[in-house]
Amino acid sequence: MDLYVEKDTDLMRSTFVAVGLAALFDQLPSFSEQREVRIVDVGSAYHITVPYEREQAQSYLSAREGRLPPLIPAIRKAFSGGEKKELDANPSSTVRYKYVPQGFPSDHIVEYEKEQQTAKAAPKKRSKDARQEGDAPLPDRNYPLWAHLCSYFGKGSAMRVGYPSVLHTWHAHQGEMAAALLDAIITRYTYSPTATAAVRDWWRANISPALDYPDFA
Repeated sequence: MDLYVEKDTDLMRSTFVAVGLAALFDQLPSFSEQREVRIVDVGSAYHITVPYEREQAQSYLSAREGRLPPLIPAIRKAFSGGEKKELDANPSSTVRYKYVPQGFPSDHIVEYEKEQQTAKAAPKKRSKDARQEGDAPLPDRNYPLWAHLCSYFGKGSAMRVGYPSVLHTWHAHQGEMAAALLDAIITRYTYSPTATAAVRDWWRANISPALDYPDFA
């Protein structure tokens, strides 16, 4: 299967999309499967080669019980004052799932405050290969990006609103809706150039209203 990501926006965004697509189709099969997903820069686009076809992708998704692989980890951060008040008033509020959806894999969760303290205590200049016995532990390898998201964009606003929304929207696609989204993604990136707006409108009209996802409205 051949997919294409056009460089029709800024290069950073196109690169993130290409890497995300490659990660999706790399992680979709079980770990026992032999596969090699490759990204090739062809000038005006990134060409992603996937060693299986659309039908096999859907079979892999079925084997995962209709759950798409988590492409970004959850970042668990301390609740804000308003969120704590809501939880005190209603302990069953779905706000308790804001940062980590139900059923989210535990090995894809970054504990923000814990990793923040680990980062502060870790050696600043010593390379990984030069670490010595007794050195302070290193933070989660994903922490620097998440620290940037939590501190740079409006001092945490992206973390508290935007990032969880992206995480939950992806996680909300399960079963038939996950299969429909996967098919839409393949359709969107099979040909270059393609109509992003048309696929987005189709998603809004056909998938979004059918999502049955109560965790975090």
